[in-house]
Amino acid sequence: MKKHILLGTALASLFALGACDYNEDNFPGFDEKETITDVSTDTLVLADAHYGKIASMPKNQGIALAKDPEG
Repeated sequence: MKKHILLGTALASLFALGACDYNEDNFPGFDEKETITDVSTDTLVLADAHYGKIASMPKNQGIALAKDPEG
């Protein structure tokens, strides 16, 4: 019984080691694209009327109630 457990463990570890090349074989250039180069910044300007509209949206009301249940 001990031999079967050791054999199963050895086969499982060999299988795990053989599975490491998946990304290298199927996604060429995957590791080279780690750095983000397309970065943009933007400035949003909200008028007073925008705040009321944003606060009245149902999703935002749920978030506000979750953070402050007493309102």
